[in-house]
Amino acid sequence: MATQVGRVLLITVNVGSLFEQDRRLQDAWLRTFTKRINDEMAEIVVIHMQETGGKQLVIPFTRNVLGKFQNLSMN
Repeated sequence: MATQVGRVLLITVNVGSLFEQDRRLQDAWLRTFTKRINDEMAEIVVIHMQETGGKQLVIPFTRNVLGKFQNLSMN
């Protein structure tokens, strides 16, 4: 018997430029990113980020992204 899956949102993004000194781009991107996930109301969200290698800000950025999900409704 097959299992049905509801709405799935796949996000793939080149985030290399988000790790530059000027955080305005990162903050704006995170607002847009969070809004899109909330608007889609997907049951499953898959996020693929490329161009992260060697960047010192990857771990803080990833923690910030994950922190955005703590406020999402889990109905």
